[in-house]
Amino acid sequence: MNRVSFYLFRQILLSVLFSCLAITIVIWFSQSIKLLALVINNGGTLWSFLKLMILILPTFLPLVLPLSLMVGALFVYHRMIMESELVVMQASGMGPMALTTPALYVGMVIALIGYALSTYIAPIANHELVRLQYQIRDDHSVLLLRTGSFNDIKEGLTFYARERGPEGQMLGILIHDTRKPEKPVTIMSESGELLHGPHGPQVLVKNGVRQDVDPKTGILSQLTFNSYMVDLGALDDNFSTRWREPRERMMNELINPDPTDTPPSAVTQFLAEFHMRLTMPFLAITFVLISCMFILTGSFDRRGITVKIVLAATTVIILEATMLSVVNMITKHIWFVIGLYLIALAPIPICLHQLMSDKIPKPTPLQKTVEG
Repeated sequence: MNRVSFYLFRQILLSVLFSCLAITIVIWFSQSIKLLALVINNGGTLWSFLKLMILILPTFLPLVLPLSLMVGALFVYHRMIMESELVVMQASGMGPMALTTPALYVGMVIALIGYALSTYIAPIANHELVRLQYQIRDDHSVLLLRTGSFNDIKEGLTFYARERGPEGQMLGILIHDTRKPEKPVTIMSESGELLHGPHGPQVLVKNGVRQDVDPKTGILSQLTFNSYMVDLGALDDNFSTRWREPRERMMNELINPDPTDTPPSAVTQFLAEFHMRLTMPFLAITFVLISCMFILTGSFDRRGITVKIVLAATTVIILEATMLSVVNMITKHIWFVIGLYLIALAPIPICLHQLMSDKIPKPTPLQKTVEG
């Protein structure tokens, strides 16, 4: 790589980093509202929110990186056209393909990063993200520490504490348990404290009454106690029993799914996810070639450069939107998988042929004036 090519490579790479950072901040901000609501509504901590924000980053970067490359390449080449740098490079004998090569190298680097993200890092991040979301929702100890409000810890289990005492104990406790509909239980006590037992949270209530009603006879049974342990460890572990989505699974799990953990309807979802991860990184190379084909072929007319940029951006957006639509259609018709590879790969030879066959354009009258 000569000095001119290295200069172009460095300029495009820096522009891609800045554009990626800008797009990432916008997406982070839009997602942070939903994540912040999750943390606040479930009594999570600031550290939990920060971990969610970090984990969500690898989940959308494979889509952001190709777009950032397109934006970065168009910005750099547009600036060089406006400052007549590309006119000088063409005068030295560099054709459209030679000017495209540094951007293509950046595209290859972005594609490799995209493969690392989509095939390994993103599935791990997605799984950990879901796990942390379940952990925040199921943190019953946080709910039990809220005073002055009725907390639905689980369907059929409600907890209330009027206030907190000077030594940290809870005062004025009410627990209503209808997890066994045939025998609902209500516990009222003067005070209590939260304990962590071997099977989950427990509440030790003191000086209270336990009431239950026999639904058959309607007879009320009442038990007065000095201390009573309410075990909440029987709450379902929703995360460990849930079905893992395709985005949380590694590549080998998608192509060779476990029959005991894969319903027939999920096979096409696995195939769609597998082929999307294989083709999505190629968009970096496709998008940069499309951008260069539009902006570097033909004459460098400043008055028409805006039209070229709009056409390049529109083509890229249509391709990515079409690709995401095809991914959804694969779950209904498996043969749509061919469309993924056509969208990701077919533009590459077309753009290369156009760039290599395009001759170095003669300077326009405006360029002659600038050079003079």
